[in-house]
Amino acid sequence: MSAGHLIELGNDITQLLRRAHRSDCRRFAHGAIALCGEPDLGLNFVVLRSGATPDELSQIMDIVLAPSIRVLVVVEEDAVDVLGYLAKIKIFSTGRLPLMERRATPVKHPLATEVRIASYEEWPALAPLIAASFVLNSASCDSAFPPTLAAEEGVEPWVFERFGKLLSCAVFVRDGDRAGLYAMATHPAWQRQGIGRALLNAAMQSLTLRGVQRFTVASTQKGLPSYLSEKFAIVARPHVLAIDSRSPMTQIRHGRYFR
Repeated sequence: MSAGHLIELGNDITQLLRRAHRSDCRRFAHGAIALCGEPDLGLNFVVLRSGATPDELSQIMDIVLAPSIRVLVVVEEDAVDVLGYLAKIKIFSTGRLPLMERRATPVKHPLATEVRIASYEEWPALAPLIAASFVLNSASCDSAFPPTLAAEEGVEPWVFERFGKLLSCAVFVRDGDRAGLYAMATHPAWQRQGIGRALLNAAMQSLTLRGVQRFTVASTQKGLPSYLSEKFAIVARPHVLAIDSRSPMTQIRHGRYFR
């Protein structure tokens, strides 16, 4: 199932980032590029599957290494050919990315009243939440997730509001009867209080009522225990490689995200 889940990941991320102010999102025969154009690691992705030819990989790397940005490269578990090509240019695996899945379950509880889909006007408030949660630059997040993303078909930004403040957010990318979860973020001051869990469950209940049967997420190591507790199961562990286009031959160790 690894290849299928990687295809879904590539499709979701290109849809999520293609409205970024400096985006470069493309799909290839054996992968996808989703660059928001900002330098922050974690906001630019390349997804590669087994079978990619040297010419295809060379074309992709030329695109990725052109701007001065940091990029996470996600490679199919058994893609020895791809890993070998990347090793030749001194880019090596730094860990594994847990791809997770959960089947929809019958809705038994009423939706939490503090959880809802964000309005267009509230989009600018999401960037600071994502930046604070993932330790990213707020301006970069604002550029990567502009308000125009609200017009993207299938993209739903969910928020948890209390005391008139947005405390948590989660962006879902819907594709038929599946919904991918991205940018799940709770402000550090409000973490470990059940807010993220309430947001996640209410959003999934609403999507289930509207026909979604399967949820997917690419988890960081920090978020893995929470998703496991919410009945998500690991379905694939593709390799993660981190590169810095400002110094192409230098790999970045980013253990706080993956291992």
